Amino acid sequence: MGGLLSAATHPLSKYRHGNKPYAIVTGATYGIGRGLVFELARNNFNVVIHGRNPEKLHNVQREIIDLYPTISVQIAILDAAENTLSDAITNVVKELHAMMNANTLFPTSLTRQLLPQLQRAVPSVILNLSSGAAITYPPFLSTYAGSKAYNLAFSHALYNEMTHLKTNVHVLAALVGTVNSAANKAPVSFFCPSSMQYAKTLLERVDQHGPVITGNWQHGLQMAFFNFIPHWIVDYLMIHVTHNDSIEKNKDK
Repeated sequence: MGGLLSAATHPLSKYRHGNKPYAIVTGATYGIGRGLVFELARNNFNVVIHGRNPEKLHNVQREIIDLYPTISVQIAILDAAENTLSDAITNVVKELHAMMNANTLFPTSLTRQLLPQLQRAVPSVILNLSSGAAITYPPFLSTYAGSKAYNLAFSHALYNEMTHLKTNVHVLAALVGTVNSAANKAPVSFFCPSSMQYAKTLLERVDQHGPVITGNWQHGLQMAFFNFIPHWIVDYLMIHVTHNDSIEKNKDK
C-alpha cells in the first residue's frame, strides 16, 4: 500500500509548510539517514543534510539533485562524535565517548536549538531513531543499548512535555530492528529491510499517535512480542542467541 501514497496523501504532507518546506537529517551519508534523505526529497521536501565527511555529503547532494532537480540540498558539516579527550586516553574509551556523544548529547543539543523554531512552524515533527536494543538489552552492546534507551526516554518525555504545553510538535521515537546498511551487513530478508525500504515505510508512519513507533509492521511484530513475554525470557533469548552466533562465527574462522 505504501507505493500508492501520493505526495498529497502522504502522512508527511501536513508538515509541508509553504512552497519550500525543509527537513533536517543527521547522519545523512549512510544507512537509514541516507534513505530518509532520498525519501524526503521524493516527497518534495528540501533537505539539510548533516555529516562529518564533506566528500560523502557532496556525493549525496549530487545524487539527490540529479534525481530531483527542483529540490534544494544544503550541507551541514559537523562531527557529532567529536570529543575533547586527551590523546593519553585509550582509543576504546575515545570510541565509547564518541558513540555516547552521537547518540545522546548531539541529538539533545540539536533538539534544544531547533525546538523554538519548530514550535513556531507547526505542525512539525521530531523523529528520533532509537533501537530494539533499548528494550531487549543484548549482551556485548550494553553501551549502545544504554544510549538508545536514553534516546527512547528522552523522546517519550519530550512528547509528554509538548502534549502538556499543547503545542503541535509531534515527537516520535522509532524502535529500529535489524536493517541492512553500511554498518550492518545482515542480508535483506522478511525481518531485515534495506535502509531505503525502511526509510520509506518509516516516513509513511509519522502520523501515528506515538510517541513510540516502529518503521514497519514486521519490526512492530517483533517489538510487540518482546513487550508481551516476561523479561526473563527476553534475557534468555538474548543470551543464547548471542552465544549461538558466537559459535557460528568461530566455526567460520
